[in-house]
Formats: sequence, C-alpha cells, structure tokens
Amino acid sequence: MYMRNILVVDDDAITLELLENMLTKTVSGQIWTYDNSVEALKFIQQADRDTIDLIISDWNMPGIDGVTFLQKSRMRCPAIPFLMMTATPTRELVTECKTLGVDDFVVKPIHKDDFIEKVTALIMDD
Repeated sequence: MYMRNILVVDDDAITLELLENMLTKTVSGQIWTYDNSVEALKFIQQADRDTIDLIISDWNMPGIDGVTFLQKSRMRCPAIPFLMMTATPTRELVTECKTLGVDDFVVKPIHKDDFIEKVTALIMDD
C-alpha cells in the first residue's frame, strides 16, 4: 500500500463510491471524494499544495467540466498528477487535456485492473 492522499471528483455517487472502494485497497492515505466540481476546486484552492498526491476527475460534470477543472487545478498545483475519466475519449478531448497537462486517462466503464494500474503508476515513489 502507498501512503498517498487522493482527491476524486465525479458527479455520479455510485461511481464515487466504487472508486473510493478500489482506492482504499491501494492507498493508506486520505481519500477525498466530491460529487461537485465547484466544491472540489474550492478544496484544492484552500489546501496546502503538498496535501494532495493525485487528482482523479470525471470529464463530463455540471458546473465546472473536467477540462476546466484540470485547467484551474493546474494553475494552483501544476505538479500534482491528474487522471481524467471519460466515457467519450474523443481525439479533441485527449489533445486538449494533454496540452493542459493531464497525466493519463481512464475510459468508462472503469475496469478495476486498468484503473489501479494507472493510479499506481502515478503515485509510485520516484
């Protein structure tokens, strides 16, 4: 297990619960879950930059979409790894997110092994 703190944002409560369950088997740190991207962004803006080790966010959300959330997160915390989740990985979305600094993508529906592999790669010690 890795001692890492992870922020997860998805407007679907069931997805949040599933992700949290998978992550608790991988990390021993804090897992913050938000079903509201506006509230999650407030958390990022108020948290110490060293508090969060990984941000996982859905792309399609009300309020602030995942691309805007990525962009605003990068302004505050440019070095924190960012994993974007999407059910519609278009070339345009991938290109835009790569330009804004996303580290990796997970396609929904989420497959546990793929998800854990990507999370682990992003939180491993250097």
